Amino acid sequence: MIPNNAGYYHAAYIIVAVVHIGYATSIWMRRRSVRARLAAARTERRPLR
Repeated sequence: MIPNNAGYYHAAYIIVAVVHIGYATSIWMRRRSVRARLAAARTERRPLR
């Protein structure tokens, strides 16, 4: 009799999807914070007139 592994297959794909979505979200959040820090650094470096 062939074992039924469909449940493991679906669970593995769900876990992989969650990990990829979490990774993409962390990159997006990091990008936002880096852009904010770069904008702040640009305004700090401008000489006062």
